[in-house]
Amino acid sequence: MIKHHFSLICGHAVIDERTKFLSIFDVIEQIKVIAEPDQTVRIPMRFDLVSVWMKSDINNSENGISRISLCNPNGTSNNICEVDIELTDSTFFRSIISFSGIELKGSGLYHFLIEFNQNDHEWEKVSEILFTVSYESPEKSS
Repeated sequence: MIKHHFSLICGHAVIDERTKFLSIFDVIEQIKVIAEPDQTVRIPMRFDLVSVWMKSDINNSENGISRISLCNPNGTSNNICEVDIELTDSTFFRSIISFSGIELKGSGLYHFLIEFNQNDHEWEKVSEILFTVSYESPEKSS
């Protein structure tokens, strides 16, 4: 079975064309929002979600699907996307999903849920990318 190596959210990620090295910039652990505490806001914030996967047996081809969901502090979640993972010619698979914004529904602990499915089995949770969101009233920030 394909192994999940790691996932994180960052300001920007790049794979160098020549060396194939992955560079990660500005890891995101918290977001501060200037809005009323009960307000739902869409933040126009550019960031990348990076995931790295690896073959469990380097001599055999493997494939599967990764599913990413955003989970709010109140327990609701939204499926964001699915990514096909093909490990035929290489040992590692890297995905960089770029976002241009995020919808937030109050302060608290959020997470991106990373799940994996191989051979049409049940979805398996492989990781959570945790980050906190804090709201500050517009009056306090001025």
